[in-house]
Amino acid sequence: MVMLILMVFLIAVGIAAFGTWLFALVEAASAEFENSTEKILWILLIILLPVVGTILYLVIGRKNRLEGNTADYRQPYVEDELV
Repeated sequence: MVMLILMVFLIAVGIAAFGTWLFALVEAASAEFENSTEKILWILLIILLPVVGTILYLVIGRKNRLEGNTADYRQPYVEDELV
């Protein structure tokens, strides 16, 4: 019984870690930085050193993005003008 609980816990932690890694990777790939070199370096760091790269990007990298840059792709609502 204890082994089953431990196994379920480890699977849940693994899924959460993979989800966080994937979020950081997509976030870094869709973000705009001052230059493309910085973007490439973040992506490589996240891929080559998954644990360290993900933590560093979420703590430091997200603050270095250009101002007002989010991963929100929804178009702003614009009211139609009556002619």
